[in-house]
Amino acid sequence: MNFIFLIIGLFLLFIFISIIWTRKQRVKLAEPTSEIVISHYNEDLGWVDRLPFPNILIASKTRDPPYVTVNKGNEASIFLKYICENYHQLKDYTIFLHGHEHAWHQDGSIVTILPHAWKETIQQKQLYRSLNVPLCGSILSNLHMDQIRTWYEEHLHEEMGPLDQHGDWTVGMQCCAQFIVHRSIIQRRSHQCYQRLLDWILTTELSNEVSGRFMEWTWELLWELRGERYSKSNDSK
Repeated sequence: MNFIFLIIGLFLLFIFISIIWTRKQRVKLAEPTSEIVISHYNEDLGWVDRLPFPNILIASKTRDPPYVTVNKGNEASIFLKYICENYHQLKDYTIFLHGHEHAWHQDGSIVTILPHAWKETIQQKQLYRSLNVPLCGSILSNLHMDQIRTWYEEHLHEEMGPLDQHGDWTVGMQCCAQFIVHRSIIQRRSHQCYQRLLDWILTTELSNEVSGRFMEWTWELLWELRGERYSKSNDSK
């Protein structure tokens, strides 16, 4: 009799383990797809192998062949080119990073920050998350505001309407352009819009630092994220 109970117990245990394993597999299969895009110039990339993510693109300006052939716009030229080339086949999420592991604008190693941020992004069904800490101040008092206004009118007005309607859009925005962003957010703007910005940043006579800052200050405005910086949606599945 004890032998029969043992057999029944083992059979029930097998069923239970099979159910748990199947559920785990379903959860695993349901996890959104992602690709990390690392903007690289001359930084040490020894940290990249410690990132627990399957799809990583090192988009370098100095490796052979270079991803971007001119050193313009800091990370913005890399990010814009990636979007232009992959606009219609983006992963569910794209994770845009700089080439460094540590920096003043992030709270520790990106190798530690990113897995935690990714987990929260997925669990909370967020469409966007900055990976940086410091907040920007007023764009309206920026020394380059006249140049920003001219740039906006030439390259973004058609897509986004008058600049004045956006107010002082950088207040409360996290700086320095490292973020997790969902495909649906990127595709709020047309491919042509990103192509215009890429063409501009690769040919502008503005300094690398200034042109890169223009985009750094504008990503969240471009994606209509003001007031919904950590928005949630079932569409993020």
